[in-house]
Amino acid sequence: MLFGESNATSELDSKLVLNTTLSTYELDAVEVTAPQEVDYNPSIQSTTFRDIQEFNTDNIAQAVRFTPGVLMSEATTRRGEPSLSIRGFNGTQIGLFLDGIPMMSVYDKQTDFGQYVTQGIGSIQVSKGFASPVYGMNTLGGAINIISHRPQKELEISVRQKLLFGAHSSPDEVRQGFGIGSNVGKFYFQADISHTDRSTYPLSSDFKPTIIQPKGDKINAYYRNKTAKLKAGIMPNENHEYSLNFIYQRGEKGGLYSDDGGGPWWDWTNYDKKTLYLLGNSYFTPDLSLNTRLYYDTFYNTLIGDKTKCLNADGSASSAGFCGTNSIYDDNTLGLILTLGYDIYENANAKFGINTKKDTHLAKDASTKAINTELKELTTSIFAQYSQRLGVFRAVVAGSYDFIEPLNIDFKDGQGNVKDKQPELDDGYSLQGVLYYDINSAQSVHFTLGKKNNLPTLKQRYSSLWGAQVKSPGLDIENAINYELGYDLALGNTNLSVAVFYNDMKNMFVQKTLIQTTDENEAKAVCAVPSKSKGKYSCYQNVNADSGYTWGSEVGVEQGFFADDMVILGANYSFIQKRAKGVGLEAYGSSDGKKILDYPNHIANAKIIIKPINSLKFIALSTLESVRYYEDGNGGYDKGANYFTLDLSANYELGKGLSVNAGVLNLTDRDNYSGVTGQSYHFAGRQWFAGFEYKY
Repeated sequence: MLFGESNATSELDSKLVLNTTLSTYELDAVEVTAPQEVDYNPSIQSTTFRDIQEFNTDNIAQAVRFTPGVLMSEATTRRGEPSLSIRGFNGTQIGLFLDGIPMMSVYDKQTDFGQYVTQGIGSIQVSKGFASPVYGMNTLGGAINIISHRPQKELEISVRQKLLFGAHSSPDEVRQGFGIGSNVGKFYFQADISHTDRSTYPLSSDFKPTIIQPKGDKINAYYRNKTAKLKAGIMPNENHEYSLNFIYQRGEKGGLYSDDGGGPWWDWTNYDKKTLYLLGNSYFTPDLSLNTRLYYDTFYNTLIGDKTKCLNADGSASSAGFCGTNSIYDDNTLGLILTLGYDIYENANAKFGINTKKDTHLAKDASTKAINTELKELTTSIFAQYSQRLGVFRAVVAGSYDFIEPLNIDFKDGQGNVKDKQPELDDGYSLQGVLYYDINSAQSVHFTLGKKNNLPTLKQRYSSLWGAQVKSPGLDIENAINYELGYDLALGNTNLSVAVFYNDMKNMFVQKTLIQTTDENEAKAVCAVPSKSKGKYSCYQNVNADSGYTWGSEVGVEQGFFADDMVILGANYSFIQKRAKGVGLEAYGSSDGKKILDYPNHIANAKIIIKPINSLKFIALSTLESVRYYEDGNGGYDKGANYFTLDLSANYELGKGLSVNAGVLNLTDRDNYSGVTGQSYHFAGRQWFAGFEYKY
């Protein structure tokens, strides 16, 4: 569930009972959430299908935003997409997976979380401290695994529609979904389609207009997405299950101006992703199993920049390097994950496996389609895990050897000549251990100690940032030793989770300022096209900071009251601090460690659910985030604003599978924004919504 309950399950979660002597196994899951299993992980926090339906969430960013330790930033900034962070780690330091298949982009390990709609999703699992080695490398801050829906009945049909309104009589946004599935024993299939079409979003009535952004609707805030999902599965007998899956995402969106700072006018005419993957689980004996994930993924991205609309803060035309950006990313990944499991005896099991993939990134000129950059690399993780139960104690130890091997690093100039080719092998190991103390069937305590790796992305090593950044082909692997102590309680209608954590980080990725001067020619001696801000020219480089840390705590509680949980109250709170040391510019916080940049130290969520009758629910959801701090360009810090939102909704079941819903987002019409004056991005003001859902 969303507010601190660990390992919530749903009758719609896909599970395969192998036979009377074998355990329950979820083909699409990675982490084990069955309490009877020795490697069961109670610290996993799940968003179930029921949660998605109850809170009217439309994409995974919305669905997990109320999980303790998770920060969801709304769809603003130049990329025009929502982002997710976990415990101070940004999107490039956490992993996004679909049925255990990695979904982050090849080049920069970023993704549009808004593209992953909840239509056709069974549940979402969030790992924070300990993360299964099956995920592979790059889960330093945690992992988010989307588990697709597996039909349970001979015929299942779902239809949904939602309309969002701002200040207009016609909707600003339309969201639609349709799904059909069938399970006839040995065979099953599921097909889903969804459509999102947003023309704009309304700014708060308290927003003060600027030269760039007038009151009313946000400029260039359109967003369109079409997604199709297909799943076909077969269970030839009770010990084998296989499914073939295909997903096609077709996206278009507008990049957003800073409301008082200007910036580029960007349009993504293509933000398309196709993923074909095979899942398999086979028990050869009651003790020996093989889990297989084979996948091929493509990403096609066209970014068009309009020079005539690129603006400075005063509304004048800008000549910054990013203004005329016109590029195509044509990427693909071929990967294989094999996990061999062996039940040594009833209270002990082991897993061994390999997670390997070949990534190809092609950057092309949007006009000529000529290849400007060709990058290919092989990343591999060889892993093992051992789990054992000793009375009320359970222990899990996992380790891996991770390496990244560039296969082809070509940068081409106007004549097509190779400009730079610097292949290197980068490797490291990870080792994690977690000890569980099961106090009783309702309570458990866990302690985690582990070292995890985060491999540098192609962008971090080879991007020139429109000429303002020096490349870093020798960037080393970032790693952290994680310590976590947690307590979980699930007793009747009472749920409580508490965790404190500390990450001792080495070789942190930070962006160092190489030079900052008022002399443009002096800066050009360091980088080709220095960035300009407040009259100063700067050049940057990604480097490894000597050391750093993140630490914090989380608490989540939920309590039901009266018969049938007529009233449910829930809340969670997270505190996060982060600091990097050993480089000139402190990229994550001030030298005294009291500030964390572009990230709130405090995040609080609360919910109230009132069910006066079985068919009617009233829901209130609220989020409060503390202020954020940003660099001011002069060695100091600017202070942003805190964030608050209150959403209200009502769900009414009409009967025979049909329900209607309506509500309001940002009830108080608060003018929330990220950034600081002179470089701020304002979120949506008050929005009304109405919709329906039919399930058969």
